[in-house]
Amino acid sequence: MHGLTLHSPCSLDGFPYVRTLINFDQSYVRAAAEHLFMTNVLEPFEKLGNYVILLNEEEKSEFESIYFILY
Repeated sequence: MHGLTLHSPCSLDGFPYVRTLINFDQSYVRAAAEHLFMTNVLEPFEKLGNYVILLNEEEKSEFESIYFILY
């Protein structure tokens, strides 16, 4: 975050706050994506900036299973 936006954890009562961060080198992803994908995979990051994507449990499980297959 750039420090100009007020922010704080958003968690539901009775559920622990868990924060997941994914850091990557844009130049590496851009170079690899040119050869692997027909679309700009960085577009959501470029258009949304510091947008927070909130996932429900099903979406989180789906994302994590794909992530762990790739990495």
